Amino acid sequence: MRSKLLTFILLIVVTSCTNHFKDYYESGGLRNERYYDDRNDTTEYLMISYYKNGQVKSKGKIIDGKKSGLWQEWYSDGILRWEGKYVDGMPKIPQLPAEASIQLKDSIVKVGVRNSLKVSVQGLHPSEIMICCTNAVITGNKNQDFDYDITPEKPGLIKISYGLYLPGDTITLNASDTNIINSLSRLYPLDTLIAK
Repeated sequence: MRSKLLTFILLIVVTSCTNHFKDYYESGGLRNERYYDDRNDTTEYLMISYYKNGQVKSKGKIIDGKKSGLWQEWYSDGILRWEGKYVDGMPKIPQLPAEASIQLKDSIVKVGVRNSLKVSVQGLHPSEIMICCTNAVITGNKNQDFDYDITPEKPGLIKISYGLYLPGDTITLNASDTNIINSLSRLYPLDTLIAK
């Protein structure tokens, strides 16, 4: 009876291990986990990726090598960066304008001083968001906690807008191109800041 129970427990452990795969950073920290629904089906699984600090980076389902269904991504500080849906590997684009917000690293915006900023547009992945502004320069931020850097050029209002950026789109604007920014039909107001 005892040997049958041990065999049964061992079978459960071995079976459950085949449904869950992990890989690690060179430092030893967990990098990715894959959870398979059926141990015979390796084409459909839940994927969870981690930052080196152990925080969850992204989570979602893969079917036939393509993202599918609800996906979520977080900044390395644990704040939700994005949540959206994929259909057959392609992001499902929401109706625009959508709920959007920004979060500044420093609450005071000063002329000539770079400030980091997080941008969130419901349903759009950060790589699909185009940001434009007046009276400031916005550049991409490679930090895992912020999306952009904004540097005001002179005191006054900074109007920030967002739009959908699709592969193949090219647009180059500088802070003085207010008329061009206002004429772009795919841009939507995001926020207004005051630079001091």
